[in-house]
Amino acid sequence: MRIAPPLGAFVVAAACADQAPGPIPNIEGVYLGTWSLAVEGAHAECPAALTISDQTDSVFRTTVEIRRRNGTGGLACNGVLISGSGVVRGDRTVRALAELVTPHLCTLKEPNTGLRGTVGDGSITLSARYTYRCPEDHVWTLGFSGSTAGDPLPPYPDVLGTYAGTWTTIVPGLQISCPVTLSLDTQAHGEVAGAYTLEAQGSCVLQPTESLSGFLTVDGDLSLTGAPPVPAGCMVYRALTLRGEVVGGVLSLSGAFSLQCGSTLREYGVSVSATGT
Repeated sequence: MRIAPPLGAFVVAAACADQAPGPIPNIEGVYLGTWSLAVEGAHAECPAALTISDQTDSVFRTTVEIRRRNGTGGLACNGVLISGSGVVRGDRTVRALAELVTPHLCTLKEPNTGLRGTVGDGSITLSARYTYRCPEDHVWTLGFSGSTAGDPLPPYPDVLGTYAGTWTTIVPGLQISCPVTLSLDTQAHGEVAGAYTLEAQGSCVLQPTESLSGFLTVDGDLSLTGAPPVPAGCMVYRALTLRGEVVGGVLSLSGAFSLQCGSTLREYGVSVSATGT
């Protein structure tokens, strides 16, 4: 699915002119729960924390942290940490989280009024439906549900380090396996970066070190992109993409890339198995 999920900066209206009757409740606290996305049968639910602070009358500040997790149909939540603001009324209805509505790559077809819902004693539920043009129209359902007694956010696994193992390049009727060293050097909020080097052995030729970057989920799922190994006389047609997981210090990835070699377009599969050193 090539639809970019909603994500962006946020400023919501400072206050509601038609405040509902009744005293304004103080709803400050850290609400731990789930951020959800749904579009065209695809669905993702990710651990999230909503911090409400600095409440003055009906207006408050928000900080939202979402942990990356893969869903169904190729949909995944972005790992984000974003600040914004919101409004609570005397009837305990809330408007907030418009920072998670503003589209990242698409066009929003209606005004961004954030998510709406209610807050109870230590709990909050918010939801909204918006239509995005990407360039076709797609209707997204967004939601957050949490409580001050919810489970803490699960940590991202620590995948930093150097992994040594085997890189197998796959073409129809042929597989070539070469030693590989892959390093993951930086990790922050589910984003990772590193590099890999294919080493000389047998029919394998030493390749220049190439950079990798990508994303990690709280479940250890890893997706990386970068430049593939390119032999003389060829050029990159489609970048290297790798997907897999890191479990118990063992890195398992598979993916593909394409090269244009003269007038011939060549498709390659890749399998990587490596262990932390």
